[in-house]
Amino acid sequence: PPIPATTARSPDVPTFLKQIGRNTIQHAPKFETWEQFFSLTSKQLRNLGVEPPRDRRYILHWRERYRVLNGDVVLKEHKRGVKVDGGERRRASVLAKRRAEERKE
Repeated sequence: PPIPATTARSPDVPTFLKQIGRNTIQHAPKFETWEQFFSLTSKQLRNLGVEPPRDRRYILHWRERYRVLNGDVVLKEHKRGVKVDGGERRRASVLAKRRAEERKE
């Protein structure tokens, strides 16, 4: 796939990573050029040390979105979801334990 040109809003890789958030700016020194950033695969990113996999997937998601929309995208952080009551699968047991503790008090 073609490598999109830089824009005024994201002129280089560190700026791009800072705009997408989630502390991905820590991986900026691993990329030398814009072309290298847009040509690496997931395995190559892993070999460079972009860990954990959640960060790697997040960077790849934003990179492909930027590529598809040819740089015409507003880069902003997508906050991670927060589990409530232990998540969907554990909700019933967590609520049951909480109610039992309330009854004891």
